Amino acid sequence: MIVAIAIILLVKITFKITKRSAEAKNKIIHAYTLDSTRITLPLAQPDTTLVLIFNSECEFCNFEINKLLSEIPTFDQYRILMLSRQNVNTLKQVFLHLKLNKYSNIELFKIDQHISEEPFISASTPSVFIYDTSGNLIINRKGYSDPRELINTILNEQKN
Repeated sequence: MIVAIAIILLVKITFKITKRSAEAKNKIIHAYTLDSTRITLPLAQPDTTLVLIFNSECEFCNFEINKLLSEIPTFDQYRILMLSRQNVNTLKQVFLHLKLNKYSNIELFKIDQHISEEPFISASTPSVFIYDTSGNLIINRKGYSDPRELINTILNEQKN
């Protein structure tokens, strides 16, 4: 009985460690473009990558996105990937409404439970993941994140 409990605990601990390790080492995102093309987005890029998980019907998400867009000059040197589980037609409307074509560093994609990886597919909205140029996760925030705080956190992480 004790051996069985020990084995169960060992399996649970191993699973949690493996899951966390896989999430931390995730260097790509599988997603769909707005024309429904399946793509792979590498997180290792010449620029730091900010991944924003959002839903256009989420009040906090909209506030965060509008705040980010109002401070876009501060984010010019960063690659911003906006990911949503909403359907492509809705995302096309979001793209037009936010006039995202004006921003060369912002891209909008659909994530899907069948092709996209953790932690993105189950992340709450809004959530922010920030990856360094090697594709290593340096910041993971759930809930609203003030863009100015994000910049300060990124700059502090880059100093270390």
